[in-house]
Amino acid sequence: DTWQLDIQTALEWMKRETEGNGLDDSDSDAPISEDYEHLSVLPYFSISRALTKNTRAFLQYGKASSHPTTFELVDPDTYAAH
Repeated sequence: DTWQLDIQTALEWMKRETEGNGLDDSDSDAPISEDYEHLSVLPYFSISRALTKNTRAFLQYGKASSHPTTFELVDPDTYAAH
């Protein structure tokens, strides 16, 4: 009765498309285009134990995801997708 185990998982899917125009270093029009798609599995594990009536000790692990911005996916000099 003093131990607790939690296991969770989540799927995160992101799709982003960007189309537009920008200016290169010579102020000429340059098309901006990117197509980004990513699927992440995000697990979470936690184990805890009651030490007293009002206190628990726990260890946990969770994975998160971070998505790049358009500026990280498109070369700023040529506006070509990476």
